[in-house]
Amino acid sequence: MSENWAPIDKLTHLFETRELQKLQEMGGIEGVITSLNSSTSGLDPENLQEETRHELYGRNELAQPKTKSFIRLWLEAFNDTTLIILIVLAVVSLIIALAVERGANLSWLDGTAILATVIVVTLVTAINTYSQERQFQKLNQKQSDHQIIVVRGGVPTQISVLQLLVGDVFLISTGDVLPADGLCIESNNISCDEAAMTGESDLIKKNPETRPFCLCGCKVQTGFGKMIVSSVGMNTQFGILKQAVLTAAQERNLTPLQEKLDGLAGNIGKVGFVAAGITLLLLIIFWLIPGIQHPASFKTGDYWLLLVDYFIIAVSIIVMAVPEGLPLAVTIALAYSMKKMLKDNNLVRVLSSCETMGGATTICSDKTGTLTQNKMKVDMGFFNGNILTNLNVQDAKAQNQLDPFFGNILLESISLNSSGDIKHNPETDQVDYLGNVTECALLLFAEEFIPNEHYSSVRQRLHPQVIQTYPFSSDKKRMTVIRELAENEMKNKDDRFRVYTKGASEIVSGLCNRMYVNGELKEITPQDREAIDNTIYQMASKGLRTIAIAYNDTSPPPVASPSDTSPPNSAPLTPNPAPVQEVELDGNDQPIDSPQKIVQEDVSLLPPLQVVFPDAPIVDKVSPFPDDAPPEDDLILLAITGIKDPLRPEVPLAIEDCHNAHIIVRMVTGDNIVTAMHIAQECGIYDPQFGIAMEGPFFRSLSEEDRAKILPKLQVLARSSPIDKQILVDGLQKLGHVVAVTGDGTNDAPALSKADVGFAMGITGTGVAKDAAAIIITDDNFASIVKAVMWGRNVYDSIRKFIQFQLTINVSALIIAVIGAIFAITPLTAVQMLWVNIIMDTLAALALATELPTRELLQRKPYGKNDNIISVSMWRNIIIGTVYEVIVIVLVLFLWGPKAPLIRDPSDPNFDRVHDCSLLQPRDEISVSELMFKTGICRQFLMAPTVAVFSEQHLSFVFNIFIWMQVFNWVASRKCYNENNFFAGIFTNYMFIIIWFTVSALQVVIMLVPGIRDAFTIIPITGLMWVYSLAFGVAILPIQFLFRLIKAPHPFNGEVEIPDDPDVPAGVYLHGKPLPEGAKLSVAQPTVEPEISPKGFNLPELDVEYKEPVSPQQHSVQYSPERLSINSVAAETHQVRVVPTETSDSVRVDPKQNWKSVRLQIVGTASWKRFRRPVIQKKDQIVEEGFLNVAPSQESTTSPQTSPLMLLLPAAPAAPAPSKPKKTKKKKTNN
Repeated sequence: MSENWAPIDKLTHLFETRELQKLQEMGGIEGVITSLNSSTSGLDPENLQEETRHELYGRNELAQPKTKSFIRLWLEAFNDTTLIILIVLAVVSLIIALAVERGANLSWLDGTAILATVIVVTLVTAINTYSQERQFQKLNQKQSDHQIIVVRGGVPTQISVLQLLVGDVFLISTGDVLPADGLCIESNNISCDEAAMTGESDLIKKNPETRPFCLCGCKVQTGFGKMIVSSVGMNTQFGILKQAVLTAAQERNLTPLQEKLDGLAGNIGKVGFVAAGITLLLLIIFWLIPGIQHPASFKTGDYWLLLVDYFIIAVSIIVMAVPEGLPLAVTIALAYSMKKMLKDNNLVRVLSSCETMGGATTICSDKTGTLTQNKMKVDMGFFNGNILTNLNVQDAKAQNQLDPFFGNILLESISLNSSGDIKHNPETDQVDYLGNVTECALLLFAEEFIPNEHYSSVRQRLHPQVIQTYPFSSDKKRMTVIRELAENEMKNKDDRFRVYTKGASEIVSGLCNRMYVNGELKEITPQDREAIDNTIYQMASKGLRTIAIAYNDTSPPPVASPSDTSPPNSAPLTPNPAPVQEVELDGNDQPIDSPQKIVQEDVSLLPPLQVVFPDAPIVDKVSPFPDDAPPEDDLILLAITGIKDPLRPEVPLAIEDCHNAHIIVRMVTGDNIVTAMHIAQECGIYDPQFGIAMEGPFFRSLSEEDRAKILPKLQVLARSSPIDKQILVDGLQKLGHVVAVTGDGTNDAPALSKADVGFAMGITGTGVAKDAAAIIITDDNFASIVKAVMWGRNVYDSIRKFIQFQLTINVSALIIAVIGAIFAITPLTAVQMLWVNIIMDTLAALALATELPTRELLQRKPYGKNDNIISVSMWRNIIIGTVYEVIVIVLVLFLWGPKAPLIRDPSDPNFDRVHDCSLLQPRDEISVSELMFKTGICRQFLMAPTVAVFSEQHLSFVFNIFIWMQVFNWVASRKCYNENNFFAGIFTNYMFIIIWFTVSALQVVIMLVPGIRDAFTIIPITGLMWVYSLAFGVAILPIQFLFRLIKAPHPFNGEVEIPDDPDVPAGVYLHGKPLPEGAKLSVAQPTVEPEISPKGFNLPELDVEYKEPVSPQQHSVQYSPERLSINSVAAETHQVRVVPTETSDSVRVDPKQNWKSVRLQIVGTASWKRFRRPVIQKKDQIVEEGFLNVAPSQESTTSPQTSPLMLLLPAAPAAPAPSKPKKTKKKKTNN
């Protein structure tokens, strides 16, 4: 079967060399497609031939680093110095017991029990590590699996990236990370960042003719199109490279909390070493002195076994003191949280982000899809000169109001200048949006309200005529498509091309000077422009996203000859400069190295899906228009649509939760400021009485000092660019905030990386954004971010609970060991201490680190970044627990009663000071120092008169009490602050319940079951002693309760206070507008934007005169620059040019209206020093734009007179112009 298929090695070699000659040898792109049994329409969904393709070309899965086997992890668990010492000592003990004592009196039991316990400890450690590795592996697989769009059978189809097959047609869009190797078969300004694969720092343009090779793992920075998949998985160049460097399981870096706890564990371990050293020293002294007094003792194996036991006890103290459980507890808590957070729609990519969210003080959130439902639909609009409302239902009347010709042009614009698709799902009776929801809403509107033709057939019919596509960019806030007209469509033989433009309403409408009214084309008068502005404001004030749609028929630009010596002011006739390089500036306004030559496009309006036209030829269409300067001047306004995106119903509650949690939420959106303010007020983010709403250009124009004043009160940042978001994050961090930020576009990546925690949108986010983020929100919902805050705080609480529990045991056990050593006794044997260590390190970590978060976590302030991990309330709880436990153990050890009779007299040669007390049970003994107790000790224990003091039965009682105090202190440790209800929520933590009862049951088994109790050196205790044991254990709860009535200060100091600065009052701060009353900001010169805003001009005041008379009968005016007299300060450093508003260099003056709007531009050579906005040096850039009106004189209708030129300026003050002689009176109006 493989005879008719392209060999995998040949495809691999093709992409290794990436030579066009080798591609031609395979028959070109068409030949490769044929050899893969595919077509430009994609694979046949009814006959995918999956098994064959998998067999020949593999699956689209990258090999993961092999996780260590369980046996290897278990063996690595032995790689611990203290455990190795313990094993050696246990082996020595066994050798002496078996070789010297020959196993008498079960002397081998201690060594065997220690070895068995070490095996159990290492097994538990290995099981934990293995389960964590498996869990992280599953999470990594979850991260690598995401949805992509391919074309199958000519239909865009959403599939898992793991289901991608060789021969599939993959849809490329801005922000994608290519999932496979492939050949580009359609390109619309596609440029890729291949630095990771080839080392090429510049962006690489892709097209089917010269550069068709698309490499897996490379990021698409601009454009969209499609490619035929030729290699997947480990057969891609990325997969081959990964295989070459693939090693064993990668080591994960420690999180900040783990590093902090490592330091704490080290300090505790040092204390343990000191305590063990003191204990060992005392025990050796008590061992040496009697031996010196009776040298014969050194000849007995039993005496040397005693010394070995002392070393074992010292090492056991170290093992118990070193809190290996601290890092383990963090890992368990974070791993458990990651797993649970996934159910709450948070896919954690960076482990430390879990804990960081616990201290988050501010969240900078996008609007669309995060705060809103992302289910957009056209709600109202301005069509054909009429405002149509209630478009949520199909209105036949509204359809009739759309003139057929107007409807056709509007349908063409929506269909071609769009990259989305919609599908009607018969099962759910819902419309599924594939791609950008804004564009899909327009497509749905076209489907419902323009019944002339379906948009898909318009695409199929007209797409072969498309010659150029300009994707949406954050700089221009619009996108444009150009197609070639058929001869029967041309109104003018020179106008061979039709331009369709769509984008932000105030920007696109500012590019228009004509519009349709009831099917007729008319000029846009100042009154019309005011009405358009009011329409946009009316829609925006209702929370609607406003999108303007425009078009124009145009001629190709003139081709400049090499000998062209045009004067400087005859600049290219385009209102927009070339896309500028986004360059970061240093403190001296000098550019920081940025190797990429092409600006990264923002995709706030671009979807992860781009439109595909399966039957389009595999060519890169030739366009006479430059790639970076679309002909967007002199447009005709078709429509302004108001698109409604309802607020998510859960968002207001989530915002309220944030306020209660002392977290400030800020909205950062590219939308109109009026729309943004409406939505922000609706969901509770914006408070007009206190907060500040601001436009991005104004925000960028502020000095760093003024920005620091503004930031505390800033609640809404509208018309923002990705650089605004990055500046915002940086400024907030300098104020001490822990910042979480959301993003979905490629250009959001710097802000996502800069933030303390970056959240990428799982549905609408690009691959680049997801790579830069720490957490991916799988449902794009703001409420999921609030859940991440809860989990972050819960992780921090869980670790603190564990630290509180472990330090209580550590300190009390060390004190008890030292006190016992003073009397040459060991209250806890080595095996018993190892059992305590298991409880502390592993089981406690599992029980306390798996608490579920509660809403009470959102009722307090965040943690401070520099807060001590052990708070004042925790020290109180630790000290109370330690003091209680030490007092109880000391009392139980030294409650001595009267002496009891001995079995033999001490003068008897056969007297045994260890076994000759009449109170001893069978196999019981009393091991005390001969130095302190020459004839031994045989006293009654006051709490149980039948028990001998310091007998193994007595010490078994001490061990039982100690364990039960820890078991019940476990419950008290569930709360580490001022809470008194230790049982609150205990039944929601099933892990805690299971572990608590398991430990309790195991303790009973250890104390009662023969064989097991022998290994732990246990002599059965009386029933009364069991009662005492449980009573002392339970008593720790009321003790903790009573002392916690002494309230300690809360350890939540992360909130950043908001100063009430009178110099920055609440209000709306707009670019180019007066500041709110009372504001005192040294506003820098506003950053110049290449956008055109009807009410946002800041032209210097110009004296512009027309040097030739215009008569009322004259229907056209030649307005070439040499016919204008321009006197201005700006003219000294800039050239001023007029941009044609029609295809010729004449302005046709309507005799009825006697006026014509003319666009005027001030053009200057940009420099780093002059402009804060980074631009390419020595390039002519448009500094400002405005309009002039050419109008015949109204004073005379017979004699020729000079025509005034009226400069339409905003109310904002402009730079004064020098006084110059004038031929006519200059008129100036404010628009």
